[in-house]
Amino acid sequence: PHTTYVVTVSAKGTNSKLLAEGSVPGTTDEGSSPVPQNVEAISTGPWSIQVTWDMPSNPNGIITGYKLTFTHSNGTVYTVQVSSGTSYERTNLDPDTLYTVTVAAVTGGGDGESASTTATTDSLPNMAVNIDNTASSSLDVSWDPVVDATSYDVSWSESGSSVVLDSQIVNDNAVTISQLSPHTTYVVTVSAKG
Repeated sequence: PHTTYVVTVSAKGTNSKLLAEGSVPGTTDEGSSPVPQNVEAISTGPWSIQVTWDMPSNPNGIITGYKLTFTHSNGTVYTVQVSSGTSYERTNLDPDTLYTVTVAAVTGGGDGESASTTATTDSLPNMAVNIDNTASSSLDVSWDPVVDATSYDVSWSESGSSVVLDSQIVNDNAVTISQLSPHTTYVVTVSAKG
């Protein structure tokens, strides 16, 4: 595919005498590309993966871009078209999640064969959460501030239960949780939001 040939026609007479000759170049249509080479994917944080690759050794046409897919471990597929270059960073992914990444070169012949690899996004960092003061029906909760956090989602449930009793969005790194039952153990979860 996508190869230029020169076609030569020769007219010969008796005794193989050359009477006329003509040449014309012709190029075959573009075909689909073979797999990109050296595809690598690495986590660049809890929400992103960086993918790099080399172009196919014989692209069978003019590469107009690359089609990348990121398949979440739950089956959700994110597709992106990259018009130039041989690297791409996908953001807004889920933390601590395995993704299968595929890369295919695109030519006039369509999408080529894809190469695939996997990468797992980083886990979220743990936050130290403290109970600073207790009363019969309240808990004072504090935690270390998280860089770039704009708010914190604080939720609580009784120990041993998966049912969230209530939650609050707070802009500081401390909160008092009130209207609790006396002599009851609670699990408090704090999530930083940015």
